[in-house]
Amino acid sequence: MKSPLRFGKTMLTAMTLLGILFSGLGLSAAAQDSVEISYFTFSAAPDQLDTLDAMIAAFEEQNPGITVSVETAPFGDYFTELQTRIAAGDAPDVFELNYENFVTYASRGVLLDVSDRLEADAALAGSIFPRALEAFNMDGA
Repeated sequence: MKSPLRFGKTMLTAMTLLGILFSGLGLSAAAQDSVEISYFTFSAAPDQLDTLDAMIAAFEEQNPGITVSVETAPFGDYFTELQTRIAAGDAPDVFELNYENFVTYASRGVLLDVSDRLEADAALAGSIFPRALEAFNMDGA
């Protein structure tokens, strides 16, 4: 079982990246009445769903008009399902990705490069766990 602190750092990074994604795409409550985004995870269920729900509630409070729907899959099925969904053009808006699989997805061009957004906003870049930024980059970006 993951420790709550480690899980919290992982989820905080994911929620921060949600913010980056929507700030970068120009989506906001002002631009649209409401938006529902999907978040696909393997590490939250079953032990950390309460923690994830609290983090999503905080995200939704800070981002009125954006609702996050959570989808879970067991680790043993997760990457097969994710690959299938991406190939079918039905990828979740945001998904959990471990370091071991990052390069595979990044090299296929299915991940959004957020380096320009991080370079433009030092406060945002500073809010992300530094080791996550180091681990999840490709070719220096």
